[in-house]
Amino acid sequence: MTSCWSATPISETLAVLSVDAKAAGRPDGARNLVLLQHTDCGIIGCHQHAPALLARCMGVETAARDDLAITEP
Repeated sequence: MTSCWSATPISETLAVLSVDAKAAGRPDGARNLVLLQHTDCGIIGCHQHAPALLARCMGVETAARDDLAITEP
């Protein structure tokens, strides 16, 4: 099963950002990486109202969605 989200590897995205940083004059393509976590992204509504769509986007069968749950942050 394939995901409906972008299949671009993070390494390719970081390579593009490095080129952008070099073009902007940052030495050696230096860049900052910020990881942001949020807890209310709307996925709960999708989980409740469109479970098959959510499962397809996550690349799993609908019955397997709950196996992906993070229950303890």
